[in-house]
Amino acid sequence: MFYVIDLGVSGADFGGRLRFVARSAGRYAFYADRDFPLTLTDAGAELCPAAIVAGKTCVELQRADVYDLRSGQVVTLAIGPWHESSVKLVVELQ
Repeated sequence: MFYVIDLGVSGADFGGRLRFVARSAGRYAFYADRDFPLTLTDAGAELCPAAIVAGKTCVELQRADVYDLRSGQVVTLAIGPWHESSVKLVVELQ
């Protein structure tokens, strides 16, 4: 799924939070169009990515953060602080 996420003002920068529900168990790649701060949490606990891959071959994607998620798992994505008012994110089950 491809998302354009509008961020709210957070101090002098922009930021935001949104929820994501894993439809099935597996590795999910969160592809970012720029190198903005992205943190995933589950019930307030920060999740560690299984991998972070720099986008060397695709100009449109700067990096992919890969997480192992359970079916039905609800995670919160925290974006920012960032200097632009929107970001693009592609989420893909590997």
